[in-house]
Amino acid sequence: MDELHNVKELILAMVKAIVSNPDEVEIHVEDRTEGGNEITQINVKVAKPDIRIAIGKGGNTAEAVRTIAWLAATNAGHDKPISFRIDAPRIPSNHFYNK
Repeated sequence: MDELHNVKELILAMVKAIVSNPDEVEIHVEDRTEGGNEITQINVKVAKPDIRIAIGKGGNTAEAVRTIAWLAATNAGHDKPISFRIDAPRIPSNHFYNK
């Protein structure tokens, strides 16, 4: 997973550049097995106010970051599929309802 160090730094720089709270951006990378296949899971955690920015309209921003991460990882010799996710704090199911 050493080849992913630069990919991780690239993702960190991209996400920090677009959010309001760059000091709260965290990235966790791990290899795991899903459906019998080895994949690399990249989780990006952002502050609650930055979730909409990091995901983007219809998930476009997150998909663009995932695509760039995959291209950079492939270029660095990484041969596993990449799963990319923006971690969002849980919103209670009753959040939009007054009690």
